[in-house]
Amino acid sequence: MHLRRYAVHALGHLKDRRALVTLESIYSDRDEESLFRGDALEAIFVIDQNLGRYYAERVLASGLPDGHFLHAAASRIFAEPHLILVPPVAS
Repeated sequence: MHLRRYAVHALGHLKDRRALVTLESIYSDRDEESLFRGDALEAIFVIDQNLGRYYAERVLASGLPDGHFLHAAASRIFAEPHLILVPPVAS
């Protein structure tokens, strides 16, 4: 599970627009765990900030509860975009 999350984040931080197809597929799959959908949303935002904001607005308007991971990811895009745009530091 952690490896998959790292892979999704890496796709975003590589900033290769070809990854958008895969990331949008993960984000839009309602059967996918919200954890991965939120990670995909953040990765989309890293590649294309306008597209990421568009999807984040849709998530926030959808009525998901605040504690839902996808809702939290969408909120971070507007509240703390700088934390999403900077790649995590390996320890």
